[in-house]
Amino acid sequence: MAIQRAPKKVKWYVVWIGHEPGLYSSWEKCKAQVENFAGSKYKAFDTLAEAKEAFEAGPPDRTAKKKSQSGQA
Repeated sequence: MAIQRAPKKVKWYVVWIGHEPGLYSSWEKCKAQVENFAGSKYKAFDTLAEAKEAFEAGPPDRTAKKKSQSGQA
């Protein structure tokens, strides 16, 4: 009996800062936009709708400080 694998899950990639910002349907296309680009910002999403929403919202702010769980800074 042959083992069947689940179909490969399609991911969508958002490039906010790179050679050509936009939405990409493969890692290879995304990588071409961010490779050798200092300060590039990109992220993978499970659906096109999530990717579009994230692209329009802009890159996440990774410099913001996280609040501690106890409520103290």
